[in-house]
Amino acid sequence: MVRLFFFLVFLVSLLKPSPVNADCTDVGILILRSSAVKEKIYSPFLEHECVREARLVFGNVDYNPLTANQIRDLEKMSFLAKALSEQSPRGIIILAYSETGKFAAKLASINRQVKSLFLMDPVDGTPPFSSPKRFPVFLDEKFPTLSIPTVILESEFGPKFKRFGLSCVPDDMGPERFYRHVDPMALRRVFMDGLGHADFLKRTGVNLVELMCGGGQVPKDEAFDRVLQIWNEYLDQVPSVL
Repeated sequence: MVRLFFFLVFLVSLLKPSPVNADCTDVGILILRSSAVKEKIYSPFLEHECVREARLVFGNVDYNPLTANQIRDLEKMSFLAKALSEQSPRGIIILAYSETGKFAAKLASINRQVKSLFLMDPVDGTPPFSSPKRFPVFLDEKFPTLSIPTVILESEFGPKFKRFGLSCVPDDMGPERFYRHVDPMALRRVFMDGLGHADFLKRTGVNLVELMCGGGQVPKDEAFDRVLQIWNEYLDQVPSVL
């Protein structure tokens, strides 16, 4: 009878929804940012309790067309991810925006401790007027399919805004390229209607990203609040499956 009681309790526990587990102890969070974006702009992403509990590291990618060498930067990011993984036994979450998204995907393909990706309008290609040698394509036909939980936020107006006839989010180099390399069962696609490529970070005044890549039709604060809400919801859920 006692055994039957505990068996029934176990069955009931399976039927109940699991509580949200935002415990991020022993989790690493790697935030990849380009040299064109100041680190302090990411401060709203750091306010969730999960981030405060986790081990947080920033990785900086050189985006200057004159000095960039993304093969060199990939080596640096790989070293950072490896060092962080040694301190984060439950795994690493990577947050990346724009062209740093391809570094996040590449790191996930070579480091098994990378357990989840949060990519905001990711791009894999060359910026306007830049050399493919400095900004090589990472997600080519040889790139493997990622099976880790991946959230991709896609802007509506990213590819439509063109400066000098060129877009910061070319159709063939933007999120569509990433969708092809993530297992559909592990992928969450979020279409951000009304948002432009510059709307995924907290912006004040006019900055380089907005100048070159353009915003959308939604007021800046409202647009970013939507992005931040998705990030916070993601942090509420992901640690429980690491």
